[in-house]
Amino acid sequence: MPIKPILTPIALALLLALTAPAATILIEAESFDHPGGWLIDQQFMDPMGSPILLAHGLGIPVADATTRT
Repeated sequence: MPIKPILTPIALALLLALTAPAATILIEAESFDHPGGWLIDQQFMDPMGSPILLAHGLGIPVADATTRT
């Protein structure tokens, strides 16, 4: 089995994956201007390197966190 026909689709798929736009943006919790109804929870500071936002409205929706772009 020739290797060249197999490598071409793999190389093309890799090239497309590397040039695809990111679908998710990670924003550190402490960088939000207004956390809204969310609380900054620092229990994951050591393993993750950043605190997380925690919404504990006991079943009631909380206000959105906002930041400037």
